[in-house]
Amino acid sequence: MNWEARWAKFHSTLVVGLSVLLGALVVAVSFRYGLLNASTLVQNKDLVDVGTKLAGASILLFGAIASYFRFFKGRTLSPRLEMSASVGVLPIDGARNLHVLSVDVRNVGAVAIWGLEPRVQIHFHGDRERTEGEIGSWWTPLEQTDGRARLRMLDTGESSQFVVHREVPMDHWAVTYFTRVDLSSGHSWHRIVTASNRTAEDKRVQ
Repeated sequence: MNWEARWAKFHSTLVVGLSVLLGALVVAVSFRYGLLNASTLVQNKDLVDVGTKLAGASILLFGAIASYFRFFKGRTLSPRLEMSASVGVLPIDGARNLHVLSVDVRNVGAVAIWGLEPRVQIHFHGDRERTEGEIGSWWTPLEQTDGRARLRMLDTGESSQFVVHREVPMDHWAVTYFTRVDLSSGHSWHRIVTASNRTAEDKRVQ
């Protein structure tokens, strides 16, 4: 348990303890100054019974609201995204291979996700290593090309796919893809995948 969890547990215990102590002090002061006494309680037992039930209902309501904000709100209203990244390698000729990076996302939360922004940074491994800066130009399969704007929204249970193609010379023996999906809400998810710059046929030959 880290210090934040310990502090949250201590804070909750402290609030409960102080609330009980405050209630006990209010009752004690009421008896001390004659605001409450045994005869008054007996004479107004029906009123006391109603007040006790109202107090109990208020405590239950407060506990339910506190439990919702403490345990459920952050889980039910926060965006949740499943993200996976894979790379396919296809031969072009003896000097190049075609890498197909596919990023699949699925909304597994209880709220719609708006403003998806997939990003990728590519690092080429080899004798002459180089890095292609972060890019956001993705190809979306089945994307309509009528020029009309589309809502970048992923509803609950829906999924989408983003693809990037790169021609990789054979002098690079592997490529690492640093993928990220940002939301307009500020949330982000990351996946890193490294692919060999050899096709399945090349691996069988070796």
